Amino acid sequence: MPVYNGGSFLAPAVESVLGQTMSDLELIVVDDESQDGSDATAGRYAARDQRVRLVRQEHAGVTVALNTGMELARSPWIALHGSDDVSLPRRLERQLEFLSANPDVAALGTWGWRMGSNGREIGVFDAGPLTRAALDQLRRANESIYLIATSVVLSRAVALGLGGFRTFAGAAEDIDLWTRMADAHTILALPERLVRYRIHASSMSTTRFFQQMEDALRVRENATRRRAGQTELDCATFHARLAAQPLPRRLARTLRWRSQHSYRVAGGLIADRRPAGLLWLALSFALWPGLPAQRLKRQLLPWVRERAAGSVAPG
Repeated sequence: MPVYNGGSFLAPAVESVLGQTMSDLELIVVDDESQDGSDATAGRYAARDQRVRLVRQEHAGVTVALNTGMELARSPWIALHGSDDVSLPRRLERQLEFLSANPDVAALGTWGWRMGSNGREIGVFDAGPLTRAALDQLRRANESIYLIATSVVLSRAVALGLGGFRTFAGAAEDIDLWTRMADAHTILALPERLVRYRIHASSMSTTRFFQQMEDALRVRENATRRRAGQTELDCATFHARLAAQPLPRRLARTLRWRSQHSYRVAGGLIADRRPAGLLWLALSFALWPGLPAQRLKRQLLPWVRERAAGSVAPG
């Protein structure tokens, strides 16, 4: 669990790990020189539960913190966890059951719930190939592999054998690792909602959104190049290529990304019952109408149906 200024979200994140039905675990919290007392919060858990291990590092970013945690881990399986997210009690139990029955799988994500800063749910979050056939299709198309990072359990040996998370990948270090692992290993998602993914203004996925989107495009381009035996593109080179594209293409991409960012901000605000969320949602529609319409259909409608069926996780 890498953490940098985790604030009030850190305690429920840690408690959700310690409350797993699969209790034989070690929680490594890597504090990236937080300024808000997050290390003290983690230290209190470490003092009263021997399963918690606090590691402090000079501020170096989430990628370095993730690699530090993986290198220190003693288990062959590593579960990732965001410092602002929550795992449901049977998450690790269900994932380890699946991995035991499917020994070729090197990384396994799950589906999840989307929630705001106050914990109220606002939809679902489904990502990742569910079958080997779906994974093969993504490979053939040189598509990136998307998983909910906070839901992933991965093979320590495979991940470290590939060099772990790469700072080279910029803000898409997780997508880069799943995609590189998929070059030669099976990467799947378990279609069970076992995590709660928090959307809020200070999350890295919000503050680094536009850089993350560009880096995700670069991950896909580099997958194509890597599999063709070509040199991968660094951030500066790829950025220059995007900047050299025709104006209409650049404008369309900017509008799509700004619509997606507005939709993301809207979701967190609406979950927190803040009226400004409706303004952000309207902005998302104004910028690129098809994107929020598609997202609402894919994320909100299933949540409404599952809530009506009584399957939404207690919040």
